[in-house]
Amino acid sequence: MHEAGKLEEAKSLYQKLLAENPEQVEALHGLAVLLAQSKHYSQALELLDKATTVNIKLPSLYNSKGNIYLRLGQYDKAISEYKTAIAYDHKYAIAYNNLGNAYDRKSLLDLSRNFYEQAITLSDHYADAHFNLGVLLAKLGENETAITHLKKSIALEPHRAAAYGQLAELYLHLQDFNKAIEYYLKRLDYEPKHVASYFSLGQAYLQNKNIEEAIAAFKKVLILDPQHDECNHFLGNAVLAKGDTSMALNYYLRQITRQPILESYYNVGVLLMQQNRLKESTQYFTEALTLDPGYLPTYLNLGAIYLKLNRIDEAIKQYQTALEIQPNDPEIQHILSALSKTNTPDQAPSEYLSHLFDHYARYYDQHLTEHLQYKAHALLFQAIQEESDVQGAEWTVLDLGCGTGLCGELLKPIAKTLIGVDISEKMLSVAKSKHLYDILQHQEIMEALDQYTDNHLIVAGDVFSYIGKLDTLFSKAFKALKPNGLFVFTVEKTYTEPYELQKTIRYAHSKRYLEDLARNTSFSWRRCNNIVLRKQHNNPVEGYLVVLVKENQPVGDSSPSKSFNRHS
Repeated sequence: MHEAGKLEEAKSLYQKLLAENPEQVEALHGLAVLLAQSKHYSQALELLDKATTVNIKLPSLYNSKGNIYLRLGQYDKAISEYKTAIAYDHKYAIAYNNLGNAYDRKSLLDLSRNFYEQAITLSDHYADAHFNLGVLLAKLGENETAITHLKKSIALEPHRAAAYGQLAELYLHLQDFNKAIEYYLKRLDYEPKHVASYFSLGQAYLQNKNIEEAIAAFKKVLILDPQHDECNHFLGNAVLAKGDTSMALNYYLRQITRQPILESYYNVGVLLMQQNRLKESTQYFTEALTLDPGYLPTYLNLGAIYLKLNRIDEAIKQYQTALEIQPNDPEIQHILSALSKTNTPDQAPSEYLSHLFDHYARYYDQHLTEHLQYKAHALLFQAIQEESDVQGAEWTVLDLGCGTGLCGELLKPIAKTLIGVDISEKMLSVAKSKHLYDILQHQEIMEALDQYTDNHLIVAGDVFSYIGKLDTLFSKAFKALKPNGLFVFTVEKTYTEPYELQKTIRYAHSKRYLEDLARNTSFSWRRCNNIVLRKQHNNPVEGYLVVLVKENQPVGDSSPSKSFNRHS
């Protein structure tokens, strides 16, 4: 009856037995265990004390007393009882295992490990000891050995749900998401309403990019526990990964209502910022800072908002705070240089560019062409057609800063080999999905110019907005072109010599500087068109579209000035 969980019937039978024989040790012991299960610890200890007066050398009685003290958090008393049990039977594996548990509670992990290992030495088929040692080794970071013991415990007791869960947690920590998913599902086979396993399963699916499965797992959590502390936030992450920004915003707002989480406030701020709801966005970023005043990304986004609103002084304050949190950060220093007009660097840091365009990649094409009315890529191609016979061309074309492939879409028909290089992996991922490029390379453009030579055409659309000093780049571009090859690019316009880093965090170049560079690198000047690159705050952004040619030089004549012909 006791083993079947029928505690009242078992209790009645124990009491009848003890009425017949008050010193029957098995009945005293069984009733004590039952009372302890019912949390009647004092009565249970009294029965066990009585049982030890009948049979003072029975180790299981002291083991049970130790278990009660362990539950009560009286670890030293528990240890004393387990040691008494071992004194009466030095091969009593159960007491060694429980000693391991007691020392684990006291965070004496080396002692705990020692007793678990002794229990296994005495009984290699002791599933509890293998399980407990596996959990302990996971704490110690000995993951492979932990996995071995957890799998052994399952081999001995295939229905041990907690062991599947522990294995799943280990594999999730090791980022072996397929294994983690496998073992979470096995645990749920035995405990189909285990909320924590569904929640962790959702995280494993999300990390493994099984987005629909992640959403289903998180929704199951909310069915089982509608008030779960964190699930709405992670469900928001999952639907955001699916691309549903509206639903993601909904779940983040639910999370904030139920249990405020810093990341939820932050994510709401980001999503509202993307919708150009800047005032609301600022409010949520500010709330995020009440939870963690040192949360760096919030200051960076607040700085970006104030830049959009042209509130430069407030933007500077946000970036200065960010720099205090993360001193010597090249991205933040670059932005502050632009805003304060001091210590202008030669170019934007690569970290700044990769982060900027990784964040921008998903909606880059639509935002650029529809909202900013960007047409520079089309104007570049038009100029190429006007400056060269592209009919039937089979060129090697190097697209510097190719981004998502806006230029590549136009260049593909004239290219035998189309090479795209960019510093943003996520932009390259979008470009790859368009199947335009023969070669796509995650690379700095200076490295690309060294690697890819003998090009008929080098294109840089809206790339030099992130590079101020172009001297070395022009030299490398000249060397990377075939004779009569074209170098075609756009820049933003300024009358400040030779270039300036604007408060938009973008460089603008003077025409005279570009002319001098072309002359000094022996390029022939074909054209310099005044164009509108795009709109910003509904105002046109003016720039130059430049076409240079690497013309053949007569033998013995290397004078740069003779190859410089102005036709603009």
